[in-house]
Amino acid sequence: MAGKKVVSVVEVVAKKLPKNMPIKVTPVDAVSAISDLLSAYKENEITKREIAAINAKKEIMITDIKERYKFYRFVFENVFDERRQHMDKCFEIIDKGISDNNENLVSMGLENLSKVVSSSPIAEAMALKNYIESGNKIEL
Repeated sequence: MAGKKVVSVVEVVAKKLPKNMPIKVTPVDAVSAISDLLSAYKENEITKREIAAINAKKEIMITDIKERYKFYRFVFENVFDERRQHMDKCFEIIDKGISDNNENLVSMGLENLSKVVSSSPIAEAMALKNYIESGNKIEL
């Protein structure tokens, strides 16, 4: 911006006012205006701090949600994979019992399959979540 003069808002307004127009400002008005400006500044600073605190809480909550998502996804992927493998094994036993005409093997396979199907992986995951959130140590 070489050669251009930066003009302030005050200068623009001052040029538009009549040259001989007296502006009467009492000391009380001046002090009141300054007090209002300081109050507005303080309120602005308080608002900035409140916004920063809200943003910090938001980030903490987002991180918590992401971590919970990763945890649940891991648990459910592994639990359901384990259940699938167990059910596949039960069906292998049932198929073997049928092909060998072995009622005991079929019965054992069906009994184990029934146990797998009747258990709730979601309830187990919730119990694990509650245990972790209780602050208890998990020893492996």
